[in-house]
Amino acid sequence: MRRVVASVLAIASFSWFAWDAKERGWSRNSTDFPNYYTAARLARTRQPLQSYYDWIWFQRQIHYAGIDDRLGGYIPQTPLTMAPFVPLSFLSPLAARRAWFVLNFLFLGISLRLISSITRFTVAELWLLSFLGYATLRSNFELGQYYIFLLALMTLAICCLLRKRELAGGVLLGAVIALKLYAAPFLLLAAARKRWRAVSGICLLLLLSGICAEAAFGWKGISFYTVQVLPRALKGETLNPYHPSNGSAATLLRRLLVFEPGLNPKPPIDSPAAFVFLAMLFALSVTAFPIIAASLRTGPPSKRTLAWWLLGMLLVSPNTASYTFALLILPVALLLDDIRRRLWAWLLAPYFMLTLPLWPLWSWAFPKVWLLLALFLIAGWPDLKLIPMRVALITFAVCGIASAAAAIAGMRASNREPRNVIETAGIYSSLPTPSPGGLLYDSIGESTYVIRQGTKTFAFDGDAFHPSVPDSGAPIYFELVKGAHSSIMRFDGQSRQSAEVNIAAPNPRQPAISHDGKTLAFVSREALFAFDGHATRRIADSAYDPSFVPGDR
Repeated sequence: MRRVVASVLAIASFSWFAWDAKERGWSRNSTDFPNYYTAARLARTRQPLQSYYDWIWFQRQIHYAGIDDRLGGYIPQTPLTMAPFVPLSFLSPLAARRAWFVLNFLFLGISLRLISSITRFTVAELWLLSFLGYATLRSNFELGQYYIFLLALMTLAICCLLRKRELAGGVLLGAVIALKLYAAPFLLLAAARKRWRAVSGICLLLLLSGICAEAAFGWKGISFYTVQVLPRALKGETLNPYHPSNGSAATLLRRLLVFEPGLNPKPPIDSPAAFVFLAMLFALSVTAFPIIAASLRTGPPSKRTLAWWLLGMLLVSPNTASYTFALLILPVALLLDDIRRRLWAWLLAPYFMLTLPLWPLWSWAFPKVWLLLALFLIAGWPDLKLIPMRVALITFAVCGIASAAAAIAGMRASNREPRNVIETAGIYSSLPTPSPGGLLYDSIGESTYVIRQGTKTFAFDGDAFHPSVPDSGAPIYFELVKGAHSSIMRFDGQSRQSAEVNIAAPNPRQPAISHDGKTLAFVSREALFAFDGHATRRIADSAYDPSFVPGDR
């Protein structure tokens, strides 16, 4: 009777979910899908990887891919994050979006079937568990996100580990690391447990991934990601690293301890050193104690231990969002299978609350951090009790010493430069150019890139980049990107009228007007051109971000 009731409820709830997801995600290229799709198109044409992390360059490529009215960026993705989307990049944006929508249902079905094979629950019961996290599941389908696919990979890896196919499990975990970094702690945990075949599988896949990435993007692109992007991604410094929607412990500590005039002007305490110390102490502790506990056990890991490691993986992550918690389906199912039914509420309640939308009324308290920490402690308590008190104190002391050393090094390297412009809640302000009326610069508005000057905001039908102005202060020249192409516009700030500059060159971009206002320089197909109002002449074969020096050279 229990299974019959579960099947009826599963059919009804799945029908509702499928209809609702189709209404929201079938015909829309929502925020996140264009990022993966555009990057896959760029990878096919061997575009330089370092350019992917240039916000304006990547936003321009989103337009060129045929997607308008969508802000996007590739930070903080790994070089191979877009790899699963390469086959879809041969389709039109809408066709690819719909294909990914259907594939997400397939990935979810595979995940539930695999979890059913290693637990006592039927697929229908597991679907009801998934449906309990309705909001996070829906956001994956609505936004075209990645985490249902990651759930399938992680579930297959855990199944392999539980069935003693450790080499295959390690290969799958390596794939997750190469795509999204989430499974990186499993390498240390597998080594602590002396599961050398799993370690070999992870290392083998990472080596192959590195070879593929180097072949696709070259050493220059890979080194740029490793040196410039990866360290900041691991710190959680992406988009707005102070916003509660990124419900990570690093964001909570940064909001409490780091002053930032535009994004976090009133922290309770302004102490970057304390932030570095506490953030690293938390990350090291969440990683170190499972490693110590793992080294005290022998044999293959249990379901509960694997669930604990999965929760720790999410807890230590510096970047989380509503769709991230779709990964909780796997560890919660493993834990429910391992504990008595009367204790299920202690797991289901925090799981349900973690997957709810974050209401502004309580976002300041970062409830998702505390809920995830509670799940982590509930899952790991049997293993934590195995650690002798003396070993636990020594481990915590070592983590503290390492964190203090990092904080001291961070203090020596810190350099707070003064700001020319402070824009409240502005996550991106760049490309400044002086003018008699004040500094002109690019900024991200509500739904497009805009040009700002003091308290004025100039928004257009498309994304506005690279403002440039002559010494007289008018007109303003800028690049407008819309409808899969770029054009250079002339804008009069007084009348608020704009008109396209008639230039005989494909996709002119990055305009720069001379000091006297008579010559317009721009880039087209990587070459540098100059336009005097009548004729266009080619100046150089390769250029980027041109400007005029005094004397108008």
